[in-house]
Amino acid sequence: MTWTTSKVIACAVGACCLAATLTGLTIWWITPSNGSRDVPLAGNQQVQTTAETRPGMTLRQYPVADTRALAEMEGKIKTRQDTKDTIGETTINLKNYVNAKLTDPLADQPAEKEHTMAELPEGIHIYAGVPFDVEGLIQLNGPSVETGAQTWQTAVPNIAVGHLCRKLHLLQGAFNIVAPGAHIAFAKLVVHYADGSQNELELSGGDQALRCVDAQVPHELDLLQAPRTELAWVGTNPYLKKNNPTALLHLYRTTFDNPKPDVQITSIDYLSTMVNPAPFLAGLTLE
Repeated sequence: MTWTTSKVIACAVGACCLAATLTGLTIWWITPSNGSRDVPLAGNQQVQTTAETRPGMTLRQYPVADTRALAEMEGKIKTRQDTKDTIGETTINLKNYVNAKLTDPLADQPAEKEHTMAELPEGIHIYAGVPFDVEGLIQLNGPSVETGAQTWQTAVPNIAVGHLCRKLHLLQGAFNIVAPGAHIAFAKLVVHYADGSQNELELSGGDQALRCVDAQVPHELDLLQAPRTELAWVGTNPYLKKNNPTALLHLYRTTFDNPKPDVQITSIDYLSTMVNPAPFLAGLTLE
């Protein structure tokens, strides 16, 4: 029997499929937006690959979410949007700093005009118990998107504040967090005070955010630093419905204690650490 290259490849593929079936693993895929060959991953493991970190990549398919788990998650999000936990809060209007409208294509797939966050309502609304004034996104750069159609800023400095507060609440997220369990900082806030001092607050994958485009019920929700970080909003768009129907968009509410509550905050700088994720800020509220 003569073994050709095509026969060898066919046998290898068949063996992989059989092994996946016998072990009960779900095969899911990462597909380049340019249509090149798919890269298979086994099971629900979040395995870092070269393909996953390339610009223009998106997870094309996730395992179908458990119906009950999805309903419970959405129910909790809705309940937390109907209840305000804060007292004497000040919502910061970020309109002068926004560099992406909610109707603009999102940074992980900038060529896809239907891939937007248009379902997120503008104006003041409650997310995870905190009111936020959403005027768009402050999108920062990251290696996963820096070669896309638009080059984003690596920092947005001098966001005017001018208030005392005990807590800082953020409505935020990040694209392309490859390994949330590694707890790598993807963004930070530099808080400037009226006495000339400053303080840095870090946002890291798995602690303050999971992937923005993620499985409907993210696999790593238990990694988040609850209750200081909470899944606050989920939505979708026509692009995801067509190309990634078992995925949703996810935003997180993160709360930091202000180490200097008796000193006025004059301004805040929002910076990307320029690891793989591309972070964005949708809301800022002081309490």
